[in-house]
Amino acid sequence: MVAWKRIILLSLAVIGIGFNVSRGEDEPTESKAYKDCREAVVAGDVEALKKLIHEHPKVVTETSAHGDTLLHLVAVYSIRRTEGHAEIADALIEAGAAVNAFNRAGCTPLHEAANTRSVAICTSLLRGGADLRVHKKVPGLEKLPAESQHPEDGDTPIDVASYRGFAFLVEKLLAAKVPIEYPETQRLKGFPPVKDSALHFACRNCVYSKTSPARREEACKTIDLLSAKISDVNLKNLEGRSPLLVCADWGAPVLIEHLLTNHPKVKIDFQDTLGNTALHLALDGKATSELSVEVVQTLLKHGADKNIKNASGETPLDLARSKGNQAAISLLAKE
Repeated sequence: MVAWKRIILLSLAVIGIGFNVSRGEDEPTESKAYKDCREAVVAGDVEALKKLIHEHPKVVTETSAHGDTLLHLVAVYSIRRTEGHAEIADALIEAGAAVNAFNRAGCTPLHEAANTRSVAICTSLLRGGADLRVHKKVPGLEKLPAESQHPEDGDTPIDVASYRGFAFLVEKLLAAKVPIEYPETQRLKGFPPVKDSALHFACRNCVYSKTSPARREEACKTIDLLSAKISDVNLKNLEGRSPLLVCADWGAPVLIEHLLTNHPKVKIDFQDTLGNTALHLALDGKATSELSVEVVQTLLKHGADKNIKNASGETPLDLARSKGNQAAISLLAKE
């Protein structure tokens, strides 16, 4: 039961990047100075914020009801506008803001800046001494028995940046030699680590890799940067899945095309713990029917074996038929 509770908490932590934990009844109210500073942050008004800091120096250590310091807010609101926010971040750090403080969602300002893909804020935080290796705190983890508490399972800034396809920060962090594989999260001998590598995170980028040509290019660059540093491009995660299989599961044909075209060591017919190949996962994963067809087309074009059976004795065609995916059936039924 404890194991399942940990899995649920960790799952919530992964999807909770950039979101705050709900407010409780006994939380302190925000001071007027903090609220005024927040308005200045939202507006990107550097002079107003500096004046408020001068008048209320302790405000840089205050937090919102959600545990956000002003430095967290700068990172979060930088997604809306860029003017003034780098200067504001610098002013807060100079005034003594805690650059590695956690909010109630378990994020430091660098986690938030990685999530909003802010080059300016990340630069300020790195210059200000942000912890590059810090793990996101999993909310509620402290309530579990001591033997089930594993703080190293939390996402690091490079995990968040990889997932977001934020090549700028990934490159900076790789230059600082931060870990991208996490063998210390291995729980049982002979099993892969609990925590995905940064390359696995990058291969979940199914949404962001489709939004624009520039974002697609940056998502592919992120994969190239990580592939050059990882010990094995077919590294298994806890489910025994390689990065390619993660791409197929999440429905990322652009990234699959890039991996298979530019990284010859990627094994196209790699099988996970349940015997599933990328073709199986494309049809029985998280992708929509339309996306799964794109993934199947891409994999077949590169020579994926459509006749491999998984541990349940199913071929990809069997799965396509069970899902009623006519377009995939047509592709897989061709001789």
